[in-house]
Amino acid sequence: MAQPLGGQMQFRYDQQWMSDELWGRIDREGLAGEWGLVCFLYQSPPNAPNKVTPVIVPLRYVRIIRAEKIGSSCIIVFEVGQFAACLSDSDVRSKTVSGDQSSLPGVASKNGTKYAFQAELSQPRTSKDLNLRAFETIAARLSQYAPFNSDETVYYTLFRVAKKPAMSWFGTWPRPEKIARASFGAYELSSGCDYEFEVYALRHFSSSSSIPVTDIALQVLPFGDDLRFISSTENTIDSRYDVKRFVCSSDHSLLQRVSRCNIVLSGPAGVRPREITIPVVLQRNVLLGGAKWVLLTVGTAIAAITALIASEKYSTGAGLLILAGAAVAAVAALFPSIKKY
Repeated sequence: MAQPLGGQMQFRYDQQWMSDELWGRIDREGLAGEWGLVCFLYQSPPNAPNKVTPVIVPLRYVRIIRAEKIGSSCIIVFEVGQFAACLSDSDVRSKTVSGDQSSLPGVASKNGTKYAFQAELSQPRTSKDLNLRAFETIAARLSQYAPFNSDETVYYTLFRVAKKPAMSWFGTWPRPEKIARASFGAYELSSGCDYEFEVYALRHFSSSSSIPVTDIALQVLPFGDDLRFISSTENTIDSRYDVKRFVCSSDHSLLQRVSRCNIVLSGPAGVRPREITIPVVLQRNVLLGGAKWVLLTVGTAIAAITALIASEKYSTGAGLLILAGAAVAAVAALFPSIKKY
């Protein structure tokens, strides 16, 4: 639910939980490029007096990047797509291929149930923007089932990473001028620019909730010093719905750098934080590199050429040799000056 559009995740399934035909398609990248659907399965607790039929709640479409067998398990890496609010339990069950119908949850015995199976569903429409109305719909559906039917439950999703333009006359930020997209699971950002991470948070708590609002907050935790968050790194979730914004900056860089940050949902003491990792690629600034190289070359060469002119030994050939040597020295001085590398 929290992953941005285009983010990547990894699932694992034991062979016994996958349909035989699906298991057989793993070899030779048989599942690569296929569309999938990630669902939540509600089942009655073991000690429940009245058992109910398991309910399949579709969550999000995904595109499978890679699937491989590791021992007796299957590791699936996929790219996260749109929310599947248009699908229901009956849609999934009715479109399941005939060979897997008898092994669906609620139909087969406990040991014979398959949790990864094939269904003939229509491909989702591709979109560059995350559908937040669909996010709200699925959050409402999940809130009907344990463990999500609690006042402590918070749903959140990173729906936009945008380059921040100049400040307006009234001190407010105008609409983002450039939206960053996740590519191969990572956001490619220009170094030296400010970007805003926008997270939509939603709670389905009752009016009589006794949970202090200050106990639930969203935090952003950068790794290393490549990304610097110039806004607050923690925002309290104190309303039913809100957009939490985190602004980061970075230095101009001559080389491409890889970084990341975590968006963490922190709850009351004793509750394990929930988090997602956002990989970031900071693109190199070619113009800055060229400007620095020219300045270093000219600054180094001028001193030597001035000395030759003063000693009346200057010639065109000597000047060119000095200029060439200064250019090479500028390259050698430029890149080792970046301490990280």
